[in-house]
Amino acid sequence: MKRKVAFLIAVCVVCLMIFGNPTKGFAAEQNTINLSDSNVEKFYDEEQNAVIAPFKATENGLVPVSKEEYEKATKTTENEDLENEFVVSEENNVEPEFNAYADVDIRTWHYKEKSATKYYGDPIKVSASIKCTSSSCRVDKQWQATVSKSYSVNASSEIKAINYGASFNFTSAKSSSSTYSFTIKKGQSGYIAFKPYKRKSTGTLTQYSTMHGKISSKSAYGRSAIKLKTGEADGYYSFVFTKK
Repeated sequence: MKRKVAFLIAVCVVCLMIFGNPTKGFAAEQNTINLSDSNVEKFYDEEQNAVIAPFKATENGLVPVSKEEYEKATKTTENEDLENEFVVSEENNVEPEFNAYADVDIRTWHYKEKSATKYYGDPIKVSASIKCTSSSCRVDKQWQATVSKSYSVNASSEIKAINYGASFNFTSAKSSSSTYSFTIKKGQSGYIAFKPYKRKSTGTLTQYSTMHGKISSKSAYGRSAIKLKTGEADGYYSFVFTKK
């Protein structure tokens, strides 16, 4: 009798593992998503000038989101100019040490934060574009997007001051390494994009001298990735439907 009970319990556990909790969306193990699924909402996105099907990156994989949820979350926008900003690697910015003497003028930068905001950055293409000519086609996420910390200044002393004076820690992150795939129908075309979640600190850098006091000040800012608990970059994945 005990063996029968143990067998039934084992069967129940296996069933729960396979079929249980279907409302969580597409778990990490379910990496191929059929875009014809009724749970997947598709709508026109003005930013990308295309119809998209968005998914939230979570610790459990991709979860489809509604138009309302997506537009509410991405309502806060930021005009990024990443090509003209200075990207910094994860290594610490090492500053030379000085011993202060009466006849030596030591100059240092201090940063005072005025605001800290969270926003979703510009979409990053993470797959090739494909046009489906067979009954159905699979589009795979091919590349990891790197969301680097970046600054409006490039001097290591100024960057170090921003890192110290900001209200959060600056970090870089990569998007998920999982091979997410999307299935589209014949005649459809498009690609996969990743829209990273970021922080931005805006404030004032002021330079001081041990001999002359305050010398100058200027506006400055820094951007940072926001990470999931897994250490991967937080954000939205979208399949972007392009015109046929």
